[in-house]
Amino acid sequence: HLLLGMLKTPGLRNVLASLSPELARLKADDLSEQFATLTAGSPEEGQEAVSTPAQPGEASGALAPRVQGGEALARINDFARFDPVWMEEPMIADDPENHARLAAVSPMPIALGETVSTRHEFWRYVSLGAVHYLQPNVLKVGGISEWLKLAHLGQCANVSIAPHGALEVSAIVAAAIPMCYPVENIDGGAFGDQGIVVDPMKIEGGRMYLTDVPGLGVTFDRDALARHRAGPETTVPLVDPAPFYAARAPAHEPLTADG
Repeated sequence: HLLLGMLKTPGLRNVLASLSPELARLKADDLSEQFATLTAGSPEEGQEAVSTPAQPGEASGALAPRVQGGEALARINDFARFDPVWMEEPMIADDPENHARLAAVSPMPIALGETVSTRHEFWRYVSLGAVHYLQPNVLKVGGISEWLKLAHLGQCANVSIAPHGALEVSAIVAAAIPMCYPVENIDGGAFGDQGIVVDPMKIEGGRMYLTDVPGLGVTFDRDALARHRAGPETTVPLVDPAPFYAARAPAHEPLTADG
């Protein structure tokens, strides 16, 4: 997939041709015609379409979307004209080797880390040169101390750090290191969005304002937290996020036939 994507990209095709006479003789059209034969035997071939949708909590039997190298490169080339800061998680996160190949030819930086959990996994990406922006989530990697180790790991390789989610906690650790780029804020993910702090963090003009409150910089509302107390028999229903985002979406006039 990656090879076909490179062959269909003029600049990358020239790079391939310069590597060896064998690669120079490859043609995208020829490879496309033989693609089904060359990729035969993949695990996906044994999957069948599901005739009835699964109910919540049931296994659907559907395949999770896994973008492969060639498709990822094609998408990156399509988006490159918009000059984004990065392409985030272009492929499945447990494939650092192919991320390294992609990063070597991608016209834009690669960012990832929200689905990576251990320093060993992060080291694989950093040591292979597979990432340009590390996005560790302080709530997923083992807390503040472990997050700082990952940040130092990135700094040793001159890789920028962009904390993922967990706004209030990420703001604290971001302020403790150099080379920290943006802090991601996911609607509904911050303590303030959940209504469990006394004074939500002040955010204005894309900037966060830290307080002198010890620890995480916020004071938790104990009464609000008590409403979410869970016991051994507690069940947590799945929440439909649509109303939350609908309430925050800007109003738009309906489109007409003439645009």
